[in-house]
Order: sequence, then structure tokens, then C-alpha cells
Amino acid sequence: MTDRIATVLDRLHDLLAEVALGRPQPAPQPKPVPFDVRLVIGAIAPWVLVGSAVVIGGAGLVGRRTRAGMRAAAERRRLDGASGKALAAINLLGARILAVEESGEEVNPAVAERHATARTLYDQALTAEAMAEVEKVADEGMALEMAVRS
Repeated sequence: MTDRIATVLDRLHDLLAEVALGRPQPAPQPKPVPFDVRLVIGAIAPWVLVGSAVVIGGAGLVGRRTRAGMRAAAERRRLDGASGKALAAINLLGARILAVEESGEEVNPAVAERHATARTLYDQALTAEAMAEVEKVADEGMALEMAVRS
């Protein structure tokens, strides 16, 4: 029991001498800075503005690009349809000219000219409207060929 009393008195002496357990005291902590909402908002605001501008501008660009792609695809479908009709009209006129030549009759030069013009215009046409014009020229040649036969 005397050992215990001696240990307690040694520890009490160390505590009173401010060298408890032989460790140095920690440095004093700085005073806490109060939370300032203005500083936080001021630091975040430019990034929020830039981010929102990127989102809004990006959405506009993506929408515009999507609409342009859809318009181009629709125009391509129209061109494909008009191209098929025009080529069919040119081939039908060519078949009629060939049938006239094989029968030994003279081919009307105006019909041959319309066929040649339609073939040339077909090679140069890039839009559905131009293909409609090609079909119109081939139909004119067909009408001339039918008028000569009558």
C-alpha cells in the first residue's frame, strides 16, 4: 500500500509542476473563423455562371446539330425518291426510243434531244427539285413520242 501512495504522490507532484507524464503541452489553437456566406458565394458564383452558360450553349448547339441532321436526312430521302422517279422516266423514254429504232422507223429528233437532256440533267442534279425537273423533261419527251405516233 505504501508503493501505491508513493505513486499517487509522484503523479500529483508532476501535475503540479506542469510536466504531466513528461509530454510537452500542445500549441494553442487559433481562434475559429466564423463561416462567411458571402465569401463562399463569391468563390462559387463565377463557376456557376460559366457552368450554366456551357450547359445552355451546349444544349442549343446540340439541338441545332440534331435538327440539321434530321433536315439533311429528310432531304436525302426526298432526293432518293425523286431520283428513282426521274431515272424510271428516263429509262422508259429510252426504251421507247429503242423500240422505235428496232421497228425501223425514224426517231423524232426532239424526243432524242429530250432523252439526252434528261440524262445530262440527271447526272448534274443534286436536289429533289432538280430531279423533278429531270422527270419533267423526260415526260415531255414521252409526250412528244406519243404525239408523233398518233
